[in-house]
Amino acid sequence: FSDFDHYKAAQHLDFVTWDNYPTGMLETSNLDEASKIRFARTGHPDLVALNHDIYRGLKNKPFWVMEQQCGQVNWAAYNPLPAPGAVRLWTTQALAHGADVVTYFRWQAARVAQENLHSGLLRHDGSPDRGFLEVQKFAPHLEKFSSQLEPKQVCILHDYESLWAFDLQKHHAGNSYWSQMVMFYTQLRQMGVDVDIQHPSSDLSNYSLILAPALIIATPELAAHLEQYVQRGANLILGTRSGFRSPSGAVNLENPLAKLAGVKIKNFDALRPGLTSRIEAFDMTYETHTWNESLEVLNPEIRILGTYFEDPLYNEIGITYQTNSLGGGTMYIGVHGQGIIKRCLEYALFRAGVSYEDLESGLRITKRGGLVYAQNWTRGGIALALEPDTEFLYGDSLIEPYGVSVYKDKQN
Repeated sequence: FSDFDHYKAAQHLDFVTWDNYPTGMLETSNLDEASKIRFARTGHPDLVALNHDIYRGLKNKPFWVMEQQCGQVNWAAYNPLPAPGAVRLWTTQALAHGADVVTYFRWQAARVAQENLHSGLLRHDGSPDRGFLEVQKFAPHLEKFSSQLEPKQVCILHDYESLWAFDLQKHHAGNSYWSQMVMFYTQLRQMGVDVDIQHPSSDLSNYSLILAPALIIATPELAAHLEQYVQRGANLILGTRSGFRSPSGAVNLENPLAKLAGVKIKNFDALRPGLTSRIEAFDMTYETHTWNESLEVLNPEIRILGTYFEDPLYNEIGITYQTNSLGGGTMYIGVHGQGIIKRCLEYALFRAGVSYEDLESGLRITKRGGLVYAQNWTRGGIALALEPDTEFLYGDSLIEPYGVSVYKDKQN
C-alpha cells in the first residue's frame, strides 16, 4: 500500500500492523501467470515476506498481523481454497519475520452482506473450519519459540518519495518501483539471505551490505549519509536510475550519488516485452530485459564488471564496482535480468562476508532469536541436510508439503 509515507506515520505509533492475505495479494500482483498458478494456494512467499520486513523496519521492533487470512478470501478476481497447512505456514512465516501477534480474519464467516463468501476460523454455522483446526494444532508449540529479533547483515533501502517519483514516470509499462525492489529481494531470499528493510536516512552501521534498488530521489545530504558507511567498510549496491531526481522531481544535473558510485548515467533503454539484450560480465554472457543503462566512468580505477554485447549499447559499460582501501565499495547495476542480478549479488555478498546458498525451489529459511524457521511452499516434501542431533522445536528434517520445521541454529 503506497498512498502515504508509512515511516512518517509510524513515528506516532506504539506498534504497527498489517493485514496479510497471501492468495488475494498474489492475484492482484504483477507476477506472471505461471507464478500465479504455481503459488495459487499459498501466495508467493517473497511478496508476503517483503511486507513483513517492511513493517518490522518501520520501527525496528516486532509488529502485529492484525488480519491473517485463514481460508479463501472473496475480493480477488479468483479466490481458490488455500492448501492444507497454509494457515500454519503463514503463521510461522509471520513469527519468523518478527511478528509478535498474529490474529485471524475472521472469527466466523459472515451470513450477510458483501463478505459472505469470505472464510473464517468458524464456518457460517459456527463449526470449526480448516484454518481453526490448523491453528488449534499449532498453537501449543508457540511457547517454545523465541521473541528476540535476529540481527541482519544485509538491508534494502525503501523510500516512499522514490516510489512516487519512480511510478509517476515509469518509461516502461511493465516496470515499477515494487517490481525493481522484488527483483532483488526475491533473489536474496532464494539464496537464504535474511534482510532488513530500512529508510535511507536510518542508521545503517550494523550492515555489511546495503542495497538501494530504486533510490531515484537523492540529495547531497543522503549521499554523504551513505558514503560514511561505505568508507567504514560496508558494500553498497545501487540499481537503475539511482539519484536521477531531486526531491522536487527535477532531474539532477549533478547526480549526488555519482561520486559514491564512480559513474554517471549516459543513456537508458526501456526494452518492450520480448525484446532482450546481452551483457558480458564475470566471463559469461547474460540476457537482459526491461531496462538497460550505459554508464560513464568517473574514476579510472573503477572495476568494470559488465559491458553490453549488443546494439544499441554495444561495448558500453553497464555494471561497475568502485572499492576503497577499507574493503568497502559501491556496485552500480544498470540492467534487469534474473541471471545477471543473481551473479552480481553473489559477488557483493562474497565481498561483504555474508554467507549464502542456493535453496531448493520453494524452500525459505528465516532466522529469529537463534532459531531457524524452514518453510516449504511446494507440493512435495523437502529434506534438510542437518547434523544428526539437531534439536527440533517443531517438525523434523523432512518438511511435509506446505509445512514448516523450526530448529535451533547451531551455526548461530
